[in-house]
Amino acid sequence: MNMFFPNRLLLILFLMLPTLAFAQPGKDRPGGERFERIKAAREAFMTEELSLTKAEAKAFFPVYWTQEDKVRTARKEARTAVRQQTKTSPMTEADAKRVIELRRQEMREQLALRIAAEDAYLRVLPAAKVIRIPEAERAFRERLWEHRRQGRGRPEGPRGGDRGGPRERRH
Repeated sequence: MNMFFPNRLLLILFLMLPTLAFAQPGKDRPGGERFERIKAAREAFMTEELSLTKAEAKAFFPVYWTQEDKVRTARKEARTAVRQQTKTSPMTEADAKRVIELRRQEMREQLALRIAAEDAYLRVLPAAKVIRIPEAERAFRERLWEHRRQGRGRPEGPRGGDRGGPRERRH
């Protein structure tokens, strides 16, 4: 057997290793360790906030995560479409109008997904609990951002190292 072949194979494998590493789910992406911890924390938080029984939680969360995946996928597709349209520089008036229409279409799709999600939740939970879901989600996001700020030792307040969290509204 020729020694050139095994060396070439080794070289190819060595060059592909970084590609394989990047193909793994990231810790913040669905399937990643951090994502799964946040998902579990959200379930616990929402179960408590909504006062879900074990039976309600067991019926609700599979539906909830399915709806969340649909929203996440639609949002990602819309962002990709808008990015594709905004790559042209300088943008013509017609291009700008197309981007605005894409954004409006995304808003309509998001609204339709939220209505469908609410309908799905109503099949497994009482309306009095379904109506509190958006508030529980908002409270969880706030708590998550607060935990993130504290965990990184960042000073609080606007522009004091606080990047990416909820911002105070200016009047």
